[in-house]
Amino acid sequence: MKFKKFNSFNNYLNDKLVENINKKYNLTGTNRRDLKKELAALNIFYETSGYEEVTERESIDFVSLLSNIGGIAGLFLGISVLSLVEIIELGFKILHVLIEIKKVRKIPTPLE
Repeated sequence: MKFKKFNSFNNYLNDKLVENINKKYNLTGTNRRDLKKELAALNIFYETSGYEEVTERESIDFVSLLSNIGGIAGLFLGISVLSLVEIIELGFKILHVLIEIKKVRKIPTPLE
C-alpha cells in the first residue's frame, strides 16, 4: 500500500486560540510569536477510508495432517498401517511363545 505525501503550512494560530492555550497550560508571558515558533500541528488524512481485513485459518485440519504424515511415512519407510499392525501382531506371537517356553521349563517332573 502506498501513500501520497505532501506538505502544507498554515498560520493556524489566532488570538482566541492563543488565549485558550495560555489558560489551559498556564503559559503566562507567552505571546503569539513565541507560540508560532514552538507549536506544531500534524494532521494525518487517509486517501481512502476503506480497509482490508486479513484473517488466518488452518490450511488443513487434523485428520488431513495425520493422513499426510501416514502417506509420507508409507512412501519413505515402505510400510502401511496394515504392515504396522502385522508387526505388532508378530511381536505378540513371539512374546506368547517365550512365555509358553518359560512355563514348560517351570513344570516339575514326576521324578523329582
